[in-house]
Amino acid sequence: MGLCGKYAQAQRESLARANTQRKKQGNETRGRVYALYTSVVAQTGNEPTARQMAEELGLTKRSVNMHLKALRSAGLLV
Repeated sequence: MGLCGKYAQAQRESLARANTQRKKQGNETRGRVYALYTSVVAQTGNEPTARQMAEELGLTKRSVNMHLKALRSAGLLV
């Protein structure tokens, strides 16, 4: 493998590691979103807003909505 081939391979491996790390962090965040959502529903009987959850978790509203959508499509939330 030439110099360019080795460089490209190293870049692909680096990107793969970064993607794995981002996915792991996303799963952890999704777990935090799920835990907060179910906790608020259990305590109040009402669904929390994405804004409330974002403030509580230190996330953006967009990020919370993304995780809520994924949880709904997985059948964990209705």
